[in-house]
Amino acid sequence: MSADAVQMTEQKPWLFRPGQSGNPSGRGKRLPAMVAAIVKDFGGEDRVTAAGLLLVEQACRLKIKAERAKDANDAVRLANASARLLSKVERRPQPEPEPPSLAEMRQRHGIAP
Repeated sequence: MSADAVQMTEQKPWLFRPGQSGNPSGRGKRLPAMVAAIVKDFGGEDRVTAAGLLLVEQACRLKIKAERAKDANDAVRLANASARLLSKVERRPQPEPEPPSLAEMRQRHGIAP
């Protein structure tokens, strides 16, 4: 570290040192966990569309903001907005199972081929 950088950090302690992260604790782990839990409730990632995943992520961010809101009215507004977003999440249709073949049907009902 150069002398100028040391002098600057001594004069302004609120500035980050060169090479120091702005968020030493890293990215929060709560959002991905919440998104995964809600997507699981919708039937898993293979059942939720890409747009639906984005809606779920935004709804989770609003839920986290609602929990941190200082005003109760703001918390209710954020929670309602989150619920509205989740109501718009579309699911992919489940693939229909293939019908049994004629040979399987004969075997199932004990009919000789």
